[in-house]
Amino acid sequence: MKELINGFISDTKKLITKIKLSIEEENFEEVQEHAHAIKGSAHNIGALAIAESANRIVNESKKRAYINMPESYINLVQISGITISALNFYLDEYDSASL
Repeated sequence: MKELINGFISDTKKLITKIKLSIEEENFEEVQEHAHAIKGSAHNIGALAIAESANRIVNESKKRAYINMPESYINLVQISGITISALNFYLDEYDSASL
């Protein structure tokens, strides 16, 4: 479980950075690809708020709705930050319990 969560955290951080760069370049295909990857992995570990936020970006990129993307990106960053903090807390507690 620990490896799965750590992988999710690492991948999500990298993909969020890639989304930001793709938004700046107005590369809607890459935005959609990266957001879709986050959505899938978030669903797999039960991080539904992240999945929902990433799905919003997927839909906006399909519609080429650039005007909404900066706000949606900020929302994804905020929700991911909260979730990642909670997951890191869980991992710390998990490590403490296994000692």
